[in-house]
Amino acid sequence: MSNVKAVFLDRDGVLNSYLPQRYVESPDQLVIVPGAASAIRRFNDSGVLAIVISNQQGVGRNIMSQAALDLVTSAMKDRLAAEAGARLDAIYYCPHSRCEDCRCRKPKPGMILDALERFGLDPRDTLFVGDSETDMKAARAASVGIKGLVLTGAIRAYDRTMFDEQPDCVFCDLGSVADWVLEERD
Repeated sequence: MSNVKAVFLDRDGVLNSYLPQRYVESPDQLVIVPGAASAIRRFNDSGVLAIVISNQQGVGRNIMSQAALDLVTSAMKDRLAAEAGARLDAIYYCPHSRCEDCRCRKPKPGMILDALERFGLDPRDTLFVGDSETDMKAARAASVGIKGLVLTGAIRAYDRTMFDEQPDCVFCDLGSVADWVLEERD
């Protein structure tokens, strides 16, 4: 898939371990998914942008502060760099609660559209990697070229009946996404 110029990545369940019914509220709760850092480093080395697109409604619900989210984000960036020399090209968070009518909260496409504009990307040259139907819907709403589901988050086994908006591809983890995207580049 050598035409992929950017990979949009959900955070919880894709980059770090998914905590059912909880938010990652502090750096000590942050656990990087095995292989995620090296996959991002492979994207970095191949010139594919790695951009986080994540709902973080814990801020909007006053479960955690923006400062706490910033600490988690800093820890995530530090751990990705320490583990594999990986870097994220941009991070977009929607801190709003579900009941707010913002343009950025997935499944709305606001964060993705902002990233497409900032980096001058054609959506057809992008891949969204998420772990939920909300991610698939946001990718479709932004006309992202490929919708990829990873089985490292809330969903551990793919079942078509769970999705109204089907993923284009299903991967066991972010490493297999990198293998697929970079297959023709290596």
